[in-house]
Amino acid sequence: MLGGNEPCSRGAVSVVRPAVATVLSPRPWEGRIVQAAADSGLVRLTTRAFNPGEIQGVAAVVVGSEAPWLRAGHISDWKARQIAVVGMYPPGDRPAIARLCGAEVDQLFVDDTDAVIVLRAIREIVGGGLQSDVPVLGRRGAI
Repeated sequence: MLGGNEPCSRGAVSVVRPAVATVLSPRPWEGRIVQAAADSGLVRLTTRAFNPGEIQGVAAVVVGSEAPWLRAGHISDWKARQIAVVGMYPPGDRPAIARLCGAEVDQLFVDDTDAVIVLRAIREIVGGGLQSDVPVLGRRGAI
């Protein structure tokens, strides 16, 4: 029987925000991703990695083509560990596009793309979809 201050868990939906890592970059995209993650709550930014060995326990990693150590082997290793890979490249940099596409990243963005768009794409890739992070009580779709 419900009443008073008892929580109602029947019909509640709660979605966990995916854990995401970025690879540190001197380019502005990385700072924008960090800030958008903090402001939007779409993902949990858990790691800002300096080297590939730091990418552990996340659902996705965002990496720029400018990372000096980045090789296709790193991307295939992450993907083998079920880590989605989002690549960022400078506008018009065709060699960077070819390198990231050749390494089969899951999604590719020009690095001046709005960071919230990148974070929403990460949620789609890892299965978070458009679901809310807020518990919803009542019938499906209730607010």
